[in-house]
Amino acid sequence: MLLSIVTPLLNAGHHVADAIDSVAQQRDALRAEGFAVEHIVIDGGSTDGTHAVLARYPHLRTVIAPDRNLYDAINKGIGLATGDVVALLNGDDLFAPGALLTMMRAFASRPEIDSFCGGVEVFADGPKGETTVLTRIESAPIKQLRPCDVISGVPLTNARFFRRRVFDLVGPFDLRFPIASDRDFLMRVILAGVRRDVVEPVVYRYRAHARSLTFGPLEGRARCRYDYAQLTVARLAEAASPQARAAYRSWAAWVIGYDVFSTVRQGHGGTALRKVFDGLRRDPLWPARFLRMAVDHWRERRQRHPAGAAV
Repeated sequence: MLLSIVTPLLNAGHHVADAIDSVAQQRDALRAEGFAVEHIVIDGGSTDGTHAVLARYPHLRTVIAPDRNLYDAINKGIGLATGDVVALLNGDDLFAPGALLTMMRAFASRPEIDSFCGGVEVFADGPKGETTVLTRIESAPIKQLRPCDVISGVPLTNARFFRRRVFDLVGPFDLRFPIASDRDFLMRVILAGVRRDVVEPVVYRYRAHARSLTFGPLEGRARCRYDYAQLTVARLAEAASPQARAAYRSWAAWVIGYDVFSTVRQGHGGTALRKVFDGLRRDPLWPARFLRMAVDHWRERRQRHPAGAAV
């Protein structure tokens, strides 16, 4: 059984060697149990020395070409993947030791399952080369993947491994949503009825730093809300089943409510009121939908940020 790992990157020279090594160091353990791994790197045109780092790893399958955005690079990589299982690794993150063997054993023993998810660890580098764990997310319900995790929670995208056939069933990442495409993809996974299960250990380690696409300030909150709003409008127009319409109505309500409260916090009460009425014209029930989700979101805050976590 072959595992394909896709790494999209741009100017990741500071950290990409660590990412590559976190895969390469697990190759022998995989091989010993009859598994293999291919590592595909899609570079959008780095100018910071990343290419010199990649050249040190001849086993990589590297494509260097401009792309439209992160998800265009991911789609290219998935299109090149020949493995039975596909996983995503950011150029500044790591797979936890032993994670790849854990996942491949799970797929080999459960042929009826199309996706497994493990735990996540978020860490930061210290000034002397040490690392500090900021938080871990190991909640089984979150790993199982529910609509609320996609809409308002933590989707754990990179800790989710998929059989290659899932992408044939669900389709690629949608380039219309340059920020929210991962969440959009996972909602389509849910709606398609993809069979999912979890593994116990932490499998993915996110590195928190200023240039991180996951944790850094490259995208403002307002732009995120705009992308989510565009997504829900588009998907509601395309929804073909009652389940899909219900999911995207809930998502749209969350976007409206979050936008309203964010506008209030900024001191723009009049604008917030207009957003309330604009939302009511689109969906008279959005406040009730939002309130229900907000209560659940508050109740599960400790699963997203366990006691003692630094973030």
